[in-house]
Amino acid sequence: MGHNTEFVVFNPLDIKKDTTVQKIYITKLLINNQKNKEFSLFSKELKLKPSDKTLNITFAHLSFKNSSSNQYAYQLEGFDEDWVVVDANNRKVTYTNLPSGQYTFKVKASNASGFWTRENLVLKIQVYPPFYKTWWFILLSILASGGLIAYTIYYIQKSRYQKKVKQLEMNEKINKERIRISRDLHDNVGSQLTYIINKLDIMEFQAAKSKQQKIEQNASSLSSFTRKTISQLRETIWAIHKSDRTLKDFINKVSQYIKEQLQESRTQWKIENHIEKEISFSPTITLHLFRIIQEATQNMIKYADASQFNIDFNMINNQLIIKIDDNGKGFDINTIKNGYGLNNMKARLDEIQGTINIESQINKGTTIKVSLPI
Repeated sequence: MGHNTEFVVFNPLDIKKDTTVQKIYITKLLINNQKNKEFSLFSKELKLKPSDKTLNITFAHLSFKNSSSNQYAYQLEGFDEDWVVVDANNRKVTYTNLPSGQYTFKVKASNASGFWTRENLVLKIQVYPPFYKTWWFILLSILASGGLIAYTIYYIQKSRYQKKVKQLEMNEKINKERIRISRDLHDNVGSQLTYIINKLDIMEFQAAKSKQQKIEQNASSLSSFTRKTISQLRETIWAIHKSDRTLKDFINKVSQYIKEQLQESRTQWKIENHIEKEISFSPTITLHLFRIIQEATQNMIKYADASQFNIDFNMINNQLIIKIDDNGKGFDINTIKNGYGLNNMKARLDEIQGTINIESQINKGTTIKVSLPI
């Protein structure tokens, strides 16, 4: 460099780079696009409510030498994976919907010579969770849920227990009433019918001596009818005397009945039980099933002229299957399908949600299949 009377001489190697980097400050902070009055230039921490959805931070460092060449790097620990480097024209960062938790916002800067600050700007940020995500609310919710579950279980068990107690009380009342009815039937009706039979036997004896044939026939018929009535009465008492009848008891009773009915007949009979597990019937089901088998047996005796009579008990898909068949005369199912006996069997099964199927062919016998859900 020259002058009229002077000149300046310098060595470029003696020029040193600027290593001074001024301190960084947050110059502007907005929450939900509004200035936070509690935040100052020297604040070291920031607390955000659950309703604070937007955070804007503007920062700068006081270096005015070629400031347009300054650079910045920022990172929100806990949210940003790495440092974000920006130039002097982009000294602003925006975060939205930060999850609840603790964060550390850090900023560093470099001057025009590329020297970075040794000490970063550090701002601790606490984002509070909504009340339903706080530990005390979660704990209370767990306790409340546990209490509700415990009360529900207690209420259900209590209701079941009360229902069971009521059922037991009802069963006890029904059982007492059943025993009373059985006793009354046996003591009153049975004794009265027995008295009638005795009187009829005397009348029959007296009529036979006086050769009054008509009186003898009527007396004999009435005596037979009364004996049949007593037999049915005893069967009814047997059915209702217990709260439940096992299949074994039922088959024994059926066997006893068929043996009495066919003891003077040429018909061979057989009862087979293919059910391994023990099952029981209510008095209503017991009586209906017995009457159905009784009806089928009487029809076979009166009309079939069979040499073989079979009853099979089986269980298929939780259905009790009773198969009654004979090798007798058979009949045309279309001709007598509305007969009283068949209708009576169907009506009994309808009452206990059962079904009946009857197949018969002339001179080839008859098969009755009873199905009942168990």
